[in-house]
Amino acid sequence: MNKMWKVFLIICFLCVSGCMKKDEKIVKSDQKEREITLHIQVIHEVEKKELMNKDITVKGNIHTLEDFLQHADELAVETTKGQYGTTLMGMLGVRTEDFKKGPRWLYDSDNNTSCKEKGQCDAIDILQVNDQDQFTFHFTSSF
Repeated sequence: MNKMWKVFLIICFLCVSGCMKKDEKIVKSDQKEREITLHIQVIHEVEKKELMNKDITVKGNIHTLEDFLQHADELAVETTKGQYGTTLMGMLGVRTEDFKKGPRWLYDSDNNTSCKEKGQCDAIDILQVNDQDQFTFHFTSSF
């Protein structure tokens, strides 16, 4: 009986360690570099002018909107971490001084899958992006 338990434990150990190695491979393959192009429109609603409207391509470990923005140097993005995730505080030299009072940066997308399904976009640190997604960033006093 004791020998059967040892065999059983060895089999369980091999199964668990085999599953863990499989999961490690998945994580590593998800972290490979990829090239992502997003269409970015930036609107300064307070001054009623468009600051940018073009495709931007970045290469790197890009999975979230935050990943993309951190690699898109020409956008000069500033963020802060808070209890609800990463908040966009500045872009193209235009900065939010007080998020509660505004004006503040908001964003939306007409074609990002997650934004469409939920009816709004998640925080930039969890919002998954795909090649050819389109985002509009608004510097606005509205909420």
